[in-house]
Amino acid sequence: MKRNIQYNFLMSQHLFQTKQLQFSSSTDLVTCILHYRTSFEKIKHMCK
Repeated sequence: MKRNIQYNFLMSQHLFQTKQLQFSSSTDLVTCILHYRTSFEKIKHMCK
């Protein structure tokens, strides 16, 4: 249960940071999505 809360907290923090980024081009958006996916995998791995 505690782990789940920690996971949700990390995810919301990351989503907030991602939303703050400004996209000047579609390339930035793709980079952001890729970065988000790798971070998501890291967080998932950490919470196992």
